[in-house]
Amino acid sequence: MLRTSQFTCGVKIDPNLPQKLVGDALRLRQIFINLTGNAVKFTEQGDVILQVKRLKSQWPQIKIAFAVKDSGIGIDPQRRKAIFGGFTQADNSISRRFGGSGPELPSASVLFA
Repeated sequence: MLRTSQFTCGVKIDPNLPQKLVGDALRLRQIFINLTGNAVKFTEQGDVILQVKRLKSQWPQIKIAFAVKDSGIGIDPQRRKAIFGGFTQADNSISRRFGGSGPELPSASVLFA
């Protein structure tokens, strides 16, 4: 399946984040790939933006929120909780239209735990 898209990708990083953090780089990379890959897959035009925001910190720990905002097809509000549970797809026609089965979101939520 060949599909053309016209969208922009961007990253917004909270300026209050420390320059260096210690953590599991492999797991974090997997999460970014899963979340942003899913957003890119379902966005034909518009924007895909990864946001990284400092929530709170108490030495030596820091809580950071990662969010991906896109102008893709969206998820029905009634199906949002199910999307991050065991694999389910909001609409079965999606895999025919965009390809793949889409288990990235449940995988990302498990990697966060």
